[in-house]
Amino acid sequence: MNSPKDNAKKTVALDIRGLSPNFKSHFGRGTGRYIYEISSRLKNFKHQNLNFKEISEKDLKPSKIQDKILNLSPLGKVTLECQIFFPRNIKKINSDLIHFFFHGDAPAYPLTKQITSILDVIPLKFPELYSSGFGGLGFKLARYLENKAAISSTGIIAISEATKKDVIDIFGIKEDRIFVTPLGVDPRFFILPEDKDSKENIRTKAREKLSFAKDQQILFYLGGIDPRKNVSFLIKILEELKKNSDFKESKLVIAGNYENDKHFPSLKNEINKSIYSKDILLPGFLSEEKLKDYFLAVDCFVFPSLYEGFGLPVIEAMAAGLPVFAGQNSSIPELMKSLDKKSGGWMLEDNNIGAWVEKIKEILTEFDKNSEFKYRAQANCIENAGQFTWDKTVNLTVSAYDYFLNK
Repeated sequence: MNSPKDNAKKTVALDIRGLSPNFKSHFGRGTGRYIYEISSRLKNFKHQNLNFKEISEKDLKPSKIQDKILNLSPLGKVTLECQIFFPRNIKKINSDLIHFFFHGDAPAYPLTKQITSILDVIPLKFPELYSSGFGGLGFKLARYLENKAAISSTGIIAISEATKKDVIDIFGIKEDRIFVTPLGVDPRFFILPEDKDSKENIRTKAREKLSFAKDQQILFYLGGIDPRKNVSFLIKILEELKKNSDFKESKLVIAGNYENDKHFPSLKNEINKSIYSKDILLPGFLSEEKLKDYFLAVDCFVFPSLYEGFGLPVIEAMAAGLPVFAGQNSSIPELMKSLDKKSGGWMLEDNNIGAWVEKIKEILTEFDKNSEFKYRAQANCIENAGQFTWDKTVNLTVSAYDYFLNK
């Protein structure tokens, strides 16, 4: 016979520290978006067996005694706080399960039942790009603690089948401990009207607003600028495109929250070296309204990333009706699978500049000649993006909570 305690609702704590602009670099990036979309929807989610409780930095801050010890410690303050004090502070929070939305935020030696989301394993796939400094000792320690946090978790949430495969291959975690919860597109990204004339009018107004000429081909990139994003490849594409007389007015827009990124000076240096530097625009972080203007005004979305845990910008661009050119790797085929035999999305070999330039020229030329082809491609993109919703992500995430609470 069940006791009253057995029948009581269980509490899932949600680690929302990543919504703070001062916490690591999650805010304004994909991780921050993921945390916001899940936690905001769970506030109103009704579940007969579960309650959801957000925990922020102020809920987990060190006690006065812990602060005193941290101040006296000659080194390793961050590690001491995260790996010794942090698990004890979590345990004081009355919850049955805590969800860390990024495995690098979770303790390696938890004292509380936890599940961790693994968004990607980029540093492990590309260690040569991320292990600089002090012989890579800091990198190795960080990876050890992250890996241990994942392995010590009751369960794992992976945001794509590609990430799930990486988790199995790299961490050795069994398949039955992994839930796949693809991410979604917010409805506000679906911004194009059905009527063709209205589309052209809106596009014209958006171009005028951004000072783009009517006959310019505008390539658009949105995202990070760390090395595996391969943004410098886009500079080479623009240079090759502009050798063709029909594309001499082409421009490249690189947008994102990158002004304070350590890789930004290097990117600016590469742009300055290009003979077409004046045609490479860096608007930086775009507000929602400004982003919509760009989605409406540009001709296509270019995404040469060498690896993605999911690839949110790809489906957000598609939702706005933007045809996408992307690398055929990691999770990208999962996002573009329904476009495999339709126009609207083209996956290309990584770093094959000839293939990228020829396909972009072919498609944008066809868009100019054939409006039916162009609008069909836009419709296909919108339809494809419609398969990915945050409500689906939340439902799958709650199913993972149910499952792992009973493990």
